[in-house]
Amino acid sequence: LAPQSALRHPDQIRSLALIEPVAFGVLDPVADGDALEADRTVIDSFARHREEESGIAAFIEAWNQSAWQDLPEALRRQFLAMAPQIYQEASAVSADRTDLSAYQAIVQPILLSCGGNSPLPARRVVERLAGLPAAAEIAWMEEAGHMSVLREPERFAPAIAAHIAGG
Repeated sequence: LAPQSALRHPDQIRSLALIEPVAFGVLDPVADGDALEADRTVIDSFARHREEESGIAAFIEAWNQSAWQDLPEALRRQFLAMAPQIYQEASAVSADRTDLSAYQAIVQPILLSCGGNSPLPARRVVERLAGLPAAAEIAWMEEAGHMSVLREPERFAPAIAAHIAGG
C-alpha cells in the first residue's frame, strides 16, 4: 500500500521505510522460482488445512520461525480466530503479480529492512526492490527473522529513525 500511495501522492510522502514488503510480483518466475515455490507450498498447505488448527500452525511456523506449541496459548487462540482473515490476506499477497516496473517510478528515498533469517521469499523481494533507483538504503538485520521488527524493535528503530530524519 505504501508504494502505491507514494506513486499516487508523491507530494505527500517524503520517504518510505519498508520492512520485508510483501511484493511477490517483483520476483522473477525463473530466477526466483525457488522463492515462489516456497511461498506456494506454504499457501497450498494452509489452503488444504485452513479449517484445522494445523493450517494456521504451519503458516505461522513457516513465516515466523516459531514452533506453534511454543507460542502462548492466548496468542494461539488469537491466531486461530484470525485464521480465515490471515489465509485470505496471505493468499492475495501470494497471488499479487504487480511487477518491478510498477515500482520504478517511485522517487522518494526507500529504506528496505529485512531479517537475515527471514523466509526466502521475503529476502528475495527485498533483493529485487534493492535495484530500484530510489532504494537508498538496505538494512539487513542478521540473525533476525520475519516480523522481528515487532519482537525486537530496538534493532530496527535506529535505521528507521535515521532514514526518516534524512528523508
